[in-house]
Amino acid sequence: MSIKVFLVVEYNTSRLCTYHEVEVARRPRRVINCPLSYKLHSDVNGDLNIMKMGVKKVVVTLKKPLSFLVTSNGITPVKGSNALDLSRTLAL
Repeated sequence: MSIKVFLVVEYNTSRLCTYHEVEVARRPRRVINCPLSYKLHSDVNGDLNIMKMGVKKVVVTLKKPLSFLVTSNGITPVKGSNALDLSRTLAL
């Protein structure tokens, strides 16, 4: 398995709604408000726009994030997380 890495300039990545590609207004607490009645955290919106530049698709559903515990014995997945099944991380 390999991971592709893309170099993307993050400037203005949360300026457009990732779902409607219209300019959004930033509100307090880092929430963006799309004129088409969609609200999203500005960091998540920017992240999805960066990912969209790389894979040319929009993420429809965000699944439970990968979770790990760092212990003296190494790194172990948290019970109930999808760390063992990477196919469930994002739905494209």
